[in-house]
Amino acid sequence: PYRIFMKILLFFLSFVLMLFFSEDSVQLAADGLSVWFQTMIPALFPFMLLSCLLVRQQMTEKLSFFLSPLLCPLLRISPQGVYCVLTGFLCGFPMGARNIAELYRRKEFSRKEAQYLLGFCNNMGPLFILSVLLPSLAIKNISAAFFLLGIYGIPFLYALLVRLISPLPLNLCQKSPSETAPEPFLKSLDSAIHSGIEGITVLGAYLIVGNLLYLFPLIVSRSLTRYTGIALPDTLLCASRCLLEITGGIHALSGRLPLFLLTVLPFGGLCCLLQTKGMLAGTDLSMRRYVYDKLLQCLLSFFYFFLLFRFFL
Repeated sequence: PYRIFMKILLFFLSFVLMLFFSEDSVQLAADGLSVWFQTMIPALFPFMLLSCLLVRQQMTEKLSFFLSPLLCPLLRISPQGVYCVLTGFLCGFPMGARNIAELYRRKEFSRKEAQYLLGFCNNMGPLFILSVLLPSLAIKNISAAFFLLGIYGIPFLYALLVRLISPLPLNLCQKSPSETAPEPFLKSLDSAIHSGIEGITVLGAYLIVGNLLYLFPLIVSRSLTRYTGIALPDTLLCASRCLLEITGGIHALSGRLPLFLLTVLPFGGLCCLLQTKGMLAGTDLSMRRYVYDKLLQCLLSFFYFFLLFRFFL
């Protein structure tokens, strides 16, 4: 009863806010749609299409053939897991979670391996880092290589630490036979297109939700200013937006609070969390464990970038 009451209250409060602050609601929703249409669709949809096609044609092992001899024993994962590592680091969020869920549904690897991979293979892509994040930081004293080392080296280091603490079975390094046969190419292409459209639409919806949630801190700030005369710092509001939807938060911060931004980057904000949950629909993978893994990576990121700024700025 308590949870039902809280859900009803949240729904009613959200409806009232959108009704009485319609201009802000429309603008925030438009911002989410703009990011979705101009950034997310061109950056992610081709990867979604291609990745789904590769999975259904059972070509993931062939694609990761050259790195499997190195990464399989190093991370103690299967050849299918190596493909998830590649896409999770190179294709951009949330392709890692999507591919892990897709291969897990097809029983290409175990639940333990899928959960392990999910903890470090769901990262912001290099395209996003180089075209959105680093230009907004505008830090010229530090090479982009140091930022990339921290952003992608920390998840990999975390994977190695987890592997040492709780190793996966050694037989994962061997090629495991798939339980499903490759589909005809045209059928795979049709399935990949439908799956890609569904996936990118879900991501867009969560992006709008993440932007609309910014109404809450925005209205709280305005109410405090109106009734008490206390004005919350604009930087604090921008930081809260970053915790809700990171792309809009990056643009709002405009280079301020770089340590904070780089610290929360592995987590990605509430919007990224909801998008990941959407990608894992139909599986029994733990979101609680995923959040735990990401928070630990945020902690490691804080120490790395704190030392980086301390010595170079």
